Amino acid sequence: MTVENTHKLESIAKHKLSHRAIEASLASAQRVSTADMAPKMQDQMERERLGELVRFQAHEIEMLRNEIVSLNRHSPNKMVIHAERLGAHNSTAET
Repeated sequence: MTVENTHKLESIAKHKLSHRAIEASLASAQRVSTADMAPKMQDQMERERLGELVRFQAHEIEMLRNEIVSLNRHSPNKMVIHAERLGAHNSTAET
């Protein structure tokens, strides 16, 4: 009976060592996987930031186009620069 129990304890000890080795291997694999994900997450965040910038610039371009169209409609010779128009309005408003 004692010999049988000793064999069982030795078997349990081997399984424990094997279990610890597997857990260590798994933890190592998870650290590597997490390290690989960090650049991917940064890339994704950069793509999202650039996408927002592109959308903002497209909106800004559209607003500028509308302003140009509006200025051309109000300009008799279609060559008035916005800054000149503002200067003309300011000088007439001061008088």
